[in-house]
Amino acid sequence: MDTLKCPTCTGRRSNSHVLCPSCWGQLPTETRRRLRLRDDQAHDRRHQLSRAIAERVPLPIIHVSR
Repeated sequence: MDTLKCPTCTGRRSNSHVLCPSCWGQLPTETRRRLRLRDDQAHDRRHQLSRAIAERVPLPIIHVSR
């Protein structure tokens, strides 16, 4: 499994994940649930997460759409 640098810390994440486990755990429960959904809105939610990270929104307050 390839590992990459987490975009929010110095941790490592797998190629198939957006964040390292530690940062993922800091997201609100509902945000994590929505990001795990595999529907026609999944790409938009991942983009919302990436945009929030780029804007340095604190992980515990990041929310994505339903």
